[in-house]
Amino acid sequence: MKTNILFALAISTLLAACSKTTGPAGPQGPAGTLPNGTIDGIVTLYNEYGDKQPYTECTSVRVTLYNSSGNRVDSVNCDATGHYSITNVPAGDYTAYTRDTGYGQSYRVPFQFTGGGTIADDISLSHIPDFTFTISGDSLKKTSTDTVVVIYGTIAPASQPRNIAVFAGSSPTVSFTPGNYAGVYTVTVNANATTFSSSIALNSLYQNGLSTGTPAYFTVYAAAYNYASQSEYIDLTTGQTMYNALGASASAPSLKL
Repeated sequence: MKTNILFALAISTLLAACSKTTGPAGPQGPAGTLPNGTIDGIVTLYNEYGDKQPYTECTSVRVTLYNSSGNRVDSVNCDATGHYSITNVPAGDYTAYTRDTGYGQSYRVPFQFTGGGTIADDISLSHIPDFTFTISGDSLKKTSTDTVVVIYGTIAPASQPRNIAVFAGSSPTVSFTPGNYAGVYTVTVNANATTFSSSIALNSLYQNGLSTGTPAYFTVYAAAYNYASQSEYIDLTTGQTMYNALGASASAPSLKL
């Protein structure tokens, strides 16, 4: 028994002698390089009436990726299923444009790609309309609830409904370009109609920054049926939408509010 106790004490003493206090952690090494990744998705085309087009028409659609310095990283075409894929993309900040002849382009605002995986980015493009119209005039009209600005004109008939976009502003240079308009208003032209009119409430113009007693200016555009949700993006400088599926335009006479 005495021998066992002495042996245990010897082992305990030996272990205590061998123990060490943990020192401070060393400096952290540099982060490892992130693996490259892939950006891909499906592009869907629509005609000016909002009808989805066959994916076989997407082979001419081109998606181009740019880095934060504005240099092109890669550019690829869609296949006959509407699919595109940009591979071997390093981590970084990028923008992307999607274009096809006759369609309003799509712009992917700056985004960060962390690498090592896949970003799925589906895109819709709308065909730029080719119809024309004539502005007959504009007027102030009193209704039972408000005073409205009425813009009216003529248009060649079509078998499907179409849209016209009215951009309003306080400058003669009003246009669809962000920063050059105060508000945008959609007019749906019925199938087979030969005339159209847009009634814009004065209160809406006032809410968009126009003032009573000052002139208002209007520029009217032929618009794809889904122009407000396809081939468009938010301009980060102004916070306004850039609409790219617009066609022929005409200016209405200025009107004092």
